[in-house]
Amino acid sequence: MVINSGLRGVVYHVRHNTTHVPNWQKLKPVGAPIYTTELNIPEQSFTQGFPGVTKRFEWFAIDYTGKFWIGKPGIYVFTLTSDDGSNLYIDGELVVDNDGQHPVQSKSGSV
Repeated sequence: MVINSGLRGVVYHVRHNTTHVPNWQKLKPVGAPIYTTELNIPEQSFTQGFPGVTKRFEWFAIDYTGKFWIGKPGIYVFTLTSDDGSNLYIDGELVVDNDGQHPVQSKSGSV
């Protein structure tokens, strides 16, 4: 179901032993897009697959895109917690770089 005020996620399978967030333009999407209003997946065992996305529990990636508006100007801090790579771009600029193969870790950036 499309959520107008949410994020659109496109799922990709990535090659085994991929060490960094892939170049999305070089991959072919797997299945239909998924939609969400937040990126908050509790820590859990994914041996049964990633909930609602794929039967794979590793070697897949999701590219989320969406829009949000800031009502009050200021400095905002964003944090990504991920098991393996994640990056946050805002207006085309890398704000949080949590890329690479790693256990669960958090990285922050501000804009």
